[in-house]
Amino acid sequence: MRRTQLTSAVRCIPVLMLPGLALLAGPGLAWNGQEGTLWSLDWDAPTAESLALLEGRSVLLTYNQDLALILTPDSWTIPPMGSVEMIPLERWRDQGHYYLYQLSDAWSAEFEPPARVLHREGRTVILWTSGSTPELTPVCAEKMPGLCQPVRINLAPKPWPAITVSTPDKTSTDFDPLIDVMVGLVDESEYVSVWQQLDDFETRYTFTSQNEDAAQWIADRMTSLGLDVSFHEFDQEGPHRNVIGTLPGLIHPEEYVYLVGHFDSTSDDPYNHAPGADDNASGISGVLETARVLTRFSFEKSIRFVGFNSEEQGFVGSSAYVYDIAQAGENVTGCYNLDMIAYRGEDPAPPDFIIYTNENSQPLAQTLSDAASWYLPEDLEPVIVVQSIQASDHAAFWDYGYPAVHGAEEEVWGSDYSPWYHSTEDRIENYPTDFPATITKAVVAAVAQTAGPITPPEAYLAIDALIVDDDQLGLSHGNGNGIPEYSETIELTVILKNIGLSAAADVEADLAYEGEFAFIEDGNASFGAIPAGGTAESVDPFVIDISDEIPDDYDMVFEMVVNADPDELGFHMTASAPVLRVAGFQLDDVAGGDGDGVAEPGEALFLRITVANDGGASVPELLGVLSSDEPYLDIDPAPGNFGGVPAGELKHGGPFVIQLHPDAPVETYTTMAIALTGDGGIARIESLVLNIGGVFSDDMESGEEYWTHRSGFHGFGDQWHLEDYRNATAGGGYAWKCGGSGASDYDNGLCAVLESMTFNVPFRSELSFWHWIDAEIMTASQAWDGGNVEISSDGGQNWELLTPAGGYPFTIVDNDDSPFPAGTPIFSGQEDWRQEFFDLSSYSGGLKVRFVFGTDAVVQQEGWYVDDVEVLLDVSAVGENDRSVVLRLYPATPNPARGPALLRFDLPTRSHVRLSVFDVTGRVVRNLMSGTLESGRYESQWDGTDNRGGLVGSGVYWVRMDAGNNEKTTRVVRVK
Repeated sequence: MRRTQLTSAVRCIPVLMLPGLALLAGPGLAWNGQEGTLWSLDWDAPTAESLALLEGRSVLLTYNQDLALILTPDSWTIPPMGSVEMIPLERWRDQGHYYLYQLSDAWSAEFEPPARVLHREGRTVILWTSGSTPELTPVCAEKMPGLCQPVRINLAPKPWPAITVSTPDKTSTDFDPLIDVMVGLVDESEYVSVWQQLDDFETRYTFTSQNEDAAQWIADRMTSLGLDVSFHEFDQEGPHRNVIGTLPGLIHPEEYVYLVGHFDSTSDDPYNHAPGADDNASGISGVLETARVLTRFSFEKSIRFVGFNSEEQGFVGSSAYVYDIAQAGENVTGCYNLDMIAYRGEDPAPPDFIIYTNENSQPLAQTLSDAASWYLPEDLEPVIVVQSIQASDHAAFWDYGYPAVHGAEEEVWGSDYSPWYHSTEDRIENYPTDFPATITKAVVAAVAQTAGPITPPEAYLAIDALIVDDDQLGLSHGNGNGIPEYSETIELTVILKNIGLSAAADVEADLAYEGEFAFIEDGNASFGAIPAGGTAESVDPFVIDISDEIPDDYDMVFEMVVNADPDELGFHMTASAPVLRVAGFQLDDVAGGDGDGVAEPGEALFLRITVANDGGASVPELLGVLSSDEPYLDIDPAPGNFGGVPAGELKHGGPFVIQLHPDAPVETYTTMAIALTGDGGIARIESLVLNIGGVFSDDMESGEEYWTHRSGFHGFGDQWHLEDYRNATAGGGYAWKCGGSGASDYDNGLCAVLESMTFNVPFRSELSFWHWIDAEIMTASQAWDGGNVEISSDGGQNWELLTPAGGYPFTIVDNDDSPFPAGTPIFSGQEDWRQEFFDLSSYSGGLKVRFVFGTDAVVQQEGWYVDDVEVLLDVSAVGENDRSVVLRLYPATPNPARGPALLRFDLPTRSHVRLSVFDVTGRVVRNLMSGTLESGRYESQWDGTDNRGGLVGSGVYWVRMDAGNNEKTTRVVRVK
């Protein structure tokens, strides 16, 4: 997402809106709802004069950032409004329904009959329909980005906006240790359990039985949490129900703080498949997890947790409910609405948390923003957007002058909107689970702050800190880094804090664990007396054994039973373990063969195998034994030593000696296995593929064996598949295609990756393939869609662009919807079958190549075909010492980088060199080098700062080297 930094803590985006509402007590409320004319009032801002003219002569039905919809009874007249434009729409109809529809472009919106458009302005369309909720035509719906939201207009009169506009002072939310405890009680696994059960209904569409089942399930969940549960019934083509759970306040029970989210869902197949994981099982799960946490505490004001129904039908459920509480004169302090909080998008860390508000609700928005800043400073970046967007159920509260804010994952018409919005693929597996759980923590803090937490009068314990001892002293046995890891015995010291008003005497605790891969040796601890507001650590530590089979990044969930409130205290610890894989190998046949780097019958081969550790724990000492079941390979069984393999690094081991029989088949791929064993019980078997008589070739006629494909970025699609519509192989039938089946076009929003197996190359090799392409271009040198080729020398951990002989013919247009940074070189346009060549002379050992095809949000063409991929040898090559230096920018190390990243490059001739760092939008972040250099190898460092000396945020950055008329790029990932 592109954004402008305004303040260090919170960014406020001021956009036109109408100010807070003041209840009207005048002749406007006397309308009998039978006769009148509808008008659209297109105003930039209300004035005292215009409101004075309107208040006694018309009824306000709804308003947003674009317009106000008013009705004038026949017996009333409106004098000329001067500069305010009033557009008569039609006489009010007492049958059918009026709707306001919000979307990114009102002027291009087309609707299915019987909906009839009355007016368009900005991002708002006013419609009338005699049928059910208006729907966009399928063609329009596919092309319309971002939010597309109907709002059924409740014809009850609404309060007019206040005349005087004033910006409230920012609230000051001080850190509260009690609220901090509440935030710590949010449990991601509890959140996901509720989320999954809502997803499992498969649809919660308003007009299905599953919708009613979901309402009852939510009510049962609220009841189990101890809330006072009720239903609110309303009519929409039959009876439907909202679900309300109330936690009564102890000091001001007549004042209410609301936390709401809608539980209904929709899609293009709503009666059968509308799982609605993001929209809006994610939001209602946040409501229920907040309720689970806050019901353990007491508050000054009452808190109402509400699951609204029929939001997707135009906020019908929330509109009916808020109308009823407004008529009853309910005292609402404020409403927090959660709608779509699961899509993380491509924001650099910390991700944005969007808070929509109107002027009247800014103090509430500031409270939510402060909650994120105080309690989750490294996890969320709150963004307050002051804009009267009726994007969800909060708008029903705005209609009656109640403060309300909408917490969301993304701006409703931002470039990073969820690609699964209102689709049958809106499922949990598409989203990270930590992101919505983190937003829920901010909401817990905000709701608690608004409701006024009451400090427990008795002793109340909370976990203040955990200390892990994994040295070689006492009962612990580990490497002493303070991190729980595989095959360790740790001593765990717990520090408890008493946040109650009374002392806790003789505190004892018993630790329990019901998960896998860990065992509690000693689970009892004493803490003695803990005074009110004081802390104490366990006299003796808990002792825990961790299995050598524990997976990396494994979440261990413990429960500690204490003899004081709250009786049970849960906590998590994450264990680390190695994750080993073979990243490639180098083949040496100089001593035992002809020295061309190709395995051939009768040769003795010496392999140096590269192992990568992708896990979070190091292996102190690693050995490998190579073997094969093939009868024409004799492998020395002696183990090869890799030494220690640190977490996140590569190590080389060997040499491993292989004797090929003279009668070994040529042009054959043979599989070998390497058994890896290390200290701490680590054991793993990995496979390697050796090509006898060649390097790598595939005509795509034998299936997908040597290839994998996937999406390259979260939120983008993949359409690679084997296709028989076109191919380049003489007598063949198949090629890889990125696009639709047969001659069908590709989809929008692709970042499709086709990745090869690892193959071994000698020096002075060349990659060749044939391709056919039909993709969208803008000019003779710039394109919207297209593809390129990347190469990896570390088994796929890092990739760099591979440039063909003659270069790429196009570069990517600056486009927020593209997966490629602006200026990325690509193939595009229309090109019949053509062979491309890529110089691999600066590479040797194990390599992977991949074909990456990306598309933006509009226009589709046939796609990209790839066939007959082959690595060719230069038969004149005589060895490494004779090869010439080529232009190369090496992958950055380390990568990801927390500190300085080392950048190395080779320069074959004297050239003017510019080395620069770009962010994902194509903006220059740092100029590292500019000047004329002689041929040779050079090094530079990027310390993670920009041209002004400021530290850049976490995320993906691109390093580009321009040398003469050539360029090379590589990617650097910055982490904190």
